[in-house]
Amino acid sequence: MDLNLDEGNGLAATASIKSLDETISVIISTIHVNDEVRDQAAEAGADAYLFKPYTQEDLLDTIATVLQE
Repeated sequence: MDLNLDEGNGLAATASIKSLDETISVIISTIHVNDEVRDQAAEAGADAYLFKPYTQEDLLDTIATVLQE
């Protein structure tokens, strides 16, 4: 989930998805690197946080970690 969506806010979208089904995993992907945004993502229900730019290996490792939880 990107935080900046064309038609909305990624944090609100994450919270909405998690309210429908808590078992759905959401990984936040963003260029915003600060504790406040990371805390907001956690509060919205994000399972992981991935900073842009990232490699394919970073993405796959993050997905694997989330799926193991």
